[in-house]
Amino acid sequence: MASINGCDLLCFFILIASGGVGTQGYRILVIGVGIATLMKASFDLILATLPVMHTSNILIFSSGSLIGRSYSILLPTSIFIMLLVSIIVLWRRLFSAMVLPDSVIDSLGEPLSKIRLMLIIIAAFLAGTAVSIAGPIGFVAIAAPIIAFKSFPHHLFPIFPTMCIGALMVLCADLLGKNLLAPVEIPAGIISGMVGGPLLLWLLYRHSRSMSRT
Repeated sequence: MASINGCDLLCFFILIASGGVGTQGYRILVIGVGIATLMKASFDLILATLPVMHTSNILIFSSGSLIGRSYSILLPTSIFIMLLVSIIVLWRRLFSAMVLPDSVIDSLGEPLSKIRLMLIIIAAFLAGTAVSIAGPIGFVAIAAPIIAFKSFPHHLFPIFPTMCIGALMVLCADLLGKNLLAPVEIPAGIISGMVGGPLLLWLLYRHSRSMSRT
């Protein structure tokens, strides 16, 4: 519960610092990166004060890893995740409107700010639950939706393809981490960062080229 509460608190703080719901995405992204850097520095400071014998498991968890995870940990969190996913499925038509321009959503009479806030709250709970299981496995949340939108262009809100692609990315990162330098196990978060970083740069490059052409 600590990771879920922490994620919700930081999400709330980012929204306030960026100007609230409806702020342009780049402001939220920049402030989020800044707060993440601050949290990482605080974590490293605390870690430096702990005895070495207590730091190995903490380092593995902070890198994002499935090492040592069992069904006893997975089962209760899976129930909570499925509950949140059920809410998304029930409201998927309303959430699908978020890909439309704001003027179109307003013309439909939908409460834009409330829908965005609800999506942010659900996303924060999902992210916090995932982190409580495996730690922060980076770039999956960025790459999986983009790949899903590219692979299923006719879906306005491809929730199930995104879930499957994200799970597949984590499993592939975990398998690579276990077999790449066996018997040494590399945390899945490190593998996803090595792959996700260049992928993000490539996507930004493609976006900048498409914008320059238009």
